[in-house]
Amino acid sequence: MDKTSPFIISVTPPSGKTQIDGGLKIHLKFSERLNEMTLEKGIRLVPNVDGELKFKIKKEELTVILPENLDTNQTYILTLDRIIEDEHKNQLDQTYQLAYSTGKEIAGGVIKGTVFNPEGESSLVYLYNLGAKTMDSLFIREPDYYSMTDDSGKYHFAFLEEGDYQIISFTGGAAPFPVNPARMAYGLHWEVPLSITGEDSILSQINMKVEKEIPALNVLSVKMETSNQGAAKFTNPVAIEEQSPGWIAFSQDTVNERFSPDFIFQTETPSQRIYFYSDLADAPVKMEVFFSEVMDIFDGTLFSDSSTVSVPGIDTTKVELISPATNSTAEHNPEESTFTLQFNTPINISENDSLFHVTLDDTIETEFKIEIVDPAKIRIQPKGKWETGDKFSIKIYGFNVKSFSGNSMSDSLVTVNFKIAEKIGKGGISGTVHGKYAAGTVVEALMYETENTIHSVVVNSANEFMLDNIPSGFWQLNAYQDKDNNGRYSSGKAIPFQPSEPFFVLPDTIEVRANWIVEGLELHYPE
Repeated sequence: MDKTSPFIISVTPPSGKTQIDGGLKIHLKFSERLNEMTLEKGIRLVPNVDGELKFKIKKEELTVILPENLDTNQTYILTLDRIIEDEHKNQLDQTYQLAYSTGKEIAGGVIKGTVFNPEGESSLVYLYNLGAKTMDSLFIREPDYYSMTDDSGKYHFAFLEEGDYQIISFTGGAAPFPVNPARMAYGLHWEVPLSITGEDSILSQINMKVEKEIPALNVLSVKMETSNQGAAKFTNPVAIEEQSPGWIAFSQDTVNERFSPDFIFQTETPSQRIYFYSDLADAPVKMEVFFSEVMDIFDGTLFSDSSTVSVPGIDTTKVELISPATNSTAEHNPEESTFTLQFNTPINISENDSLFHVTLDDTIETEFKIEIVDPAKIRIQPKGKWETGDKFSIKIYGFNVKSFSGNSMSDSLVTVNFKIAEKIGKGGISGTVHGKYAAGTVVEALMYETENTIHSVVVNSANEFMLDNIPSGFWQLNAYQDKDNNGRYSSGKAIPFQPSEPFFVLPDTIEVRANWIVEGLELHYPE
C-alpha cells in the first residue's frame, strides 16, 4: 500500500508574485492525485475576504481561484494544510504557504520554531495579530493565522505584516475553532509580544511545549470497597507521607466525634488513589468521610471536602498480590537491599510469621527478614548480599495470609520470582548554561532508552551544573528557567494569560559511561 506523502511539484504563478488582480487562478501540480473531500478544510486565504475560494481538480493538478474583491496593496497568504490527503489517505508532507500581493511588495515577516509534544503527535499552532486586543480575551476567538507542525514538530509562518503577535500551540482541537484550555494540552512562548518590526524581520526558535493544565485538586470519588476498607480518588496525584495529621477523618451515627482511619496506604506512590482502613465495630450503613488540607504533588491544596458513603455488609474480599506479577521473573536492582510485595488490603503479619519461604536457585533455602512498610506492603530481605545473576523464589502460603477480616488468598500457594540484575556503572554530566535566562535554570537529563528516568539539578551562582551518579547510557538534556521556584516546568496559562517559562532542548543525546564525567557542555538559550 502507498504510504508516501503527497507534495507540491510546481506552482504557477509562483509564490511572491505582486500586483495581482482579483480572480487570480493559481495552478498547483502535486506528486499524487488529491482527495477532493479534504480540500475545502485544507485550503484557506488570509486575511479573510468576502467571497469563497474556488477549486478545480484534474488528476494531479489543482486550480485555486481567488475571490474577485481583493484589497489594494495587501499581501495575501494561500495556505495548504497537512490535513489535505491523497487518494490513499496520506497527508500532505508539510504545510505550504504561498504569498501574492495586490501591491508592489510582499510582506516579509517570519515566525517559526518547534513544538515539543510528549505524545509525539502533530500540533496546531495559532497566531494572533494583537492590535488593540488584550491577552485574556485573545484565545476565545478564531486565530488570524494557523498552521500544523510537521513530523519533526516544526512550524512556519511567513509573509507577515509589521505588528505585534501572540502564539499558542495545542492538540485535541480543530482549526480554526478557538482554543479550549480546560480540555486541550497546549503551550505558550515566554516572549510577549512577538514583534515583526520590518519587512524582513525573522523570529526563529519560537519554541513551545505542549502540556495539559494542572486541574484544581478535588475529590473525584469515595467508596467503601468492603465493610472496613475504602478508596478515594483525587484529580491529581497525592503522596500520603506528605500530608498533615488528621487529613482524613470519619463520622458515623454511633460515634459522637470524628475519628481517624486505622491505616492509610497506597499501592503506588504518588498516585491519584489512596486507600483507608478502619475497624468499624458497629458496621454502620452509611458513613461520612472528611478531607482537610490535602496537598497534591503540584503544591495544590484541597482545603475541605466530604462525602457520604454506603458501607457494605460482611467483607468477603480475598487478599490479592498486586505486584510484582507472578507469571514472570522480575529484574531487581542490586542496589536495593529488599524486595517489595504489595497487597490489595492490609494483612495480619508480624516479623516472625512463617507465611513465606525463600529459596536461592530453586534449591537453597535462604534465611530472610521481613520489614512491614504498612499493613498492605512488606519488604523481604534475604540474608547476605545480592550477587548479580542470583535467582530467588518467594513462596507465599496463601491460606495463611489473611486480611484483618479473616479472608485469605484465593490460591493456596503463590510463587514470585526475581533475578538480581547486573550493576549499572555510573557517570556524570557537567557544563555551563548561557543566555539571559540562565540564572535559576534547572537542567534535566532524561534517559533516552527508557524515557522514565529523570535526573535534575539547579545551576549554581556561576550558572554551572553537575549531574552526577547517572547510570551509563544515552541521555537527552533539556533545561528551563524555574521562575516560580516550584521545581517543574510551566508551559504557560491561556486564561488568565501567563507566559511559559523559558526552555530549550539539546538536540543531540549525550552518552554517559561508567566512572566518567562528560565535561564542558555549553548549553545556550535561544536568543
